[in-house]
Formats: sequence, C-alpha cells, structure tokens
Amino acid sequence: MKALWTLLLASSLSGMAAAQTGAYGAIAMNKNNGHFGWSVGQVSSQAAEQVALQNCSGPCNPMVWWAHGCGALVRGGNRSYATGIAPSRSAAERQALGRCPAGPCVVVLSRCSGNAR
Repeated sequence: MKALWTLLLASSLSGMAAAQTGAYGAIAMNKNNGHFGWSVGQVSSQAAEQVALQNCSGPCNPMVWWAHGCGALVRGGNRSYATGIAPSRSAAERQALGRCPAGPCVVVLSRCSGNAR
C-alpha cells in the first residue's frame, strides 16, 4: 500500500512540475504607435497575455499567445501587422510573413517558450 501512495504522489508531483515549466508565451501590441510587449515562460495563456500587456506601452491589445512553441510578429506596409505561431522560431516567422497583408514585410519580434527553438 505504501508503494501505491508513493507512486501516486510521484505522479502528482510530476504533473505539477509540467504545469509549472512555463510553456506559454504571448505578444501584445499598440497598433497606434507600433510598441509591443512580449512574455515567455508563463504557466497559462492568461498569465502570458497579462505579462505581455504589462510590457507594452500605451493602450495595447493581445495579438497572439502560444504554448510549447514560438510566436512571431511582422510589420508590413501601411502600418499593417501579422502574427504566426509554430513549433519553431523559423516556422512562426514564415507563417507570420505569409500572413502579412502589404509589403515589404519584416519580422519585428519572435520568441519561443518551453523547450521550443
């Protein structure tokens, strides 16, 4: 019986550690002035968005959040912006560039959370 309790406790602690690894990230932006804020290493999408908003100057809005992956923000012509999320930084950047509505488009930010690269 003691072995069963030990196994259950170990499983429970393992699950808690996974939840606390900080796998979430987010990007927030003020489209009026182009300022942005970001976060990685957060324990939930809500926490990631909140930290990104706190790191953004002015009235900002959440643009994108992700878990166990990467997010990217690109700026295009006519003050346009697009985002992408993917398992890797390069894939998130490609996705955001592909969504950019007006060129020329450039990556202004890309970040990863968890063990994504």
